Amino acid sequence: MDITEVSQHLFGRGMRLPIAAWIRSQPGGAAFYQRELAHGAGVDEQYVRRELDSLCALGMVVRERRAQGEVRQYYNADRDHPLWSIIDIAVVAVERTEPASKVRAL
Repeated sequence: MDITEVSQHLFGRGMRLPIAAWIRSQPGGAAFYQRELAHGAGVDEQYVRRELDSLCALGMVVRERRAQGEVRQYYNADRDHPLWSIIDIAVVAVERTEPASKVRAL
């Protein structure tokens, strides 16, 4: 099973784990924007928007605007949020059952 199949079965949505894994892989909690995440995770923006809303509601990701009047929203992961440990464990499990290149490419 690849990461999207594991995500579908475990979390109910195939794109949830790849999106969360990409966010978690950003160095030092670097800020990112929606299109950057979609491109980096190889996921359609409509899925990214839905998952970002869910992660923001959980407090795992924080939405911000950099400058007044700017349209683009930036996001930062709350790297200390305890729910990230679930994502970390799921990614490790996928890496153990699949070639590492499929997960690490995120």
